[in-house]
Amino acid sequence: MTTPAGQTGLRASGRDATTRSQESLPFPAPQPGGGPLYSLNMFVAGQVNLYTRDIEAGLHFYRDLLGFAETFRTPAEGVPEHVELDLNGFTVGLGTVEAAKRVHGVDATPGRPAMALVIWTDNVDHAYVELVAAGVPVLRPPHNAGNNRSALLRDPDGNLVEIVAKRS
Repeated sequence: MTTPAGQTGLRASGRDATTRSQESLPFPAPQPGGGPLYSLNMFVAGQVNLYTRDIEAGLHFYRDLLGFAETFRTPAEGVPEHVELDLNGFTVGLGTVEAAKRVHGVDATPGRPAMALVIWTDNVDHAYVELVAAGVPVLRPPHNAGNNRSALLRDPDGNLVEIVAKRS
């Protein structure tokens, strides 16, 4: 993002990071008139990694039901411990809780509502019917939310998945 003065900034809740209180940031804010403290263009891509107790069930949900394409898995043979899936440039990684502990020392607890994975569709009601028919757990059926139509579901580990479309 470029600020009106031509400086690089971060976006946070629709506001430039320089407008936020420096005390609220976990890192020093760029100073007015100065360049960024960090080279923010060093990052090239992002993804969300979800920890799972049953990677095969997660693969079925994200790949087979939601239409993500598998782009990476390790190990390549047998039951994977980490898989990456892509949907039109958005990458979701699935990692087993055992691998999280062994590789990163993380005690992963899947399914906490700390986040929701949002997936856009052209027709929420149609997608909802298909997913429910496949046995996907429902948190909230299709409903209007402002200019959007949304439904909240859960993946096999209990993570929130929101399917959403713009209302016509």
